[in-house]
Amino acid sequence: MENTRTRKRRRWGSVIVRKDADGNPTSFQARYVNPLDPSKKVGRNFGLEYETEAYRWLDEEHYLVTLHNKGIRQWVHPSQRGTDTMPTFREYAKDYFDKYRKPDGSKLSGRANRCNEIVLRRLNKTFGDIPLDRITRQMVDEWYTTARDELTAWTFEQAARTLKRIMLAAATEQNDGTPPLIPASPCRYRVIKPQSKRRDQPPITADEIKRLADLFPDYYRLTLWLSLLVGGGLRVKKCVRNRGFSRIDL
Repeated sequence: MENTRTRKRRRWGSVIVRKDADGNPTSFQARYVNPLDPSKKVGRNFGLEYETEAYRWLDEEHYLVTLHNKGIRQWVHPSQRGTDTMPTFREYAKDYFDKYRKPDGSKLSGRANRCNEIVLRRLNKTFGDIPLDRITRQMVDEWYTTARDELTAWTFEQAARTLKRIMLAAATEQNDGTPPLIPASPCRYRVIKPQSKRRDQPPITADEIKRLADLFPDYYRLTLWLSLLVGGGLRVKKCVRNRGFSRIDL
């Protein structure tokens, strides 16, 4: 290792080389400004063979400070923490959707946000207070089996899709360039779109069409037949409802 090693510039925090009295490198020190007291710095020393770990630690601290600045999770000094600094599912999911942008750079619509809130309330009942790295495949599979029977088809599909989406995001490099929070997503299931009930409805027969047309005045019959010829099934249904008829009447 060369003694002339220089610091790497970073947008947040820094990793410096500490030296002894003779100018020989002794360790790496990762440090950043204390978010509770800007006049102080928070640091941790790493051996010369652990430079990569020093930068990884700094990235993890950056994420925790970001959560603190957004009011999602209170920052605690490393010396006062337990071993668990991983964000919970509730914290990460909220931060994920707060920062999410569509391909054109715009935010989600109000309707999309309301749908996400409904789905997250369901997911938080099971996963909300669990750190991301403690959510196992077995836990996910058990939730999947139970939720499939308890939730409506739409809510279940959206919840399964959202859970998989969030855990996959946690298992990939973050948008700010920080490393993945978990090694792999525990969601291995396939999201199956519920089948529309309309597909179970048998098509209308030629005899029913004729009987239906006979029930309409002359000036409506042409509209009915033209709608069928151009595939305007929705217009037929609307017309039938407006006239007060149902399939049973036919």
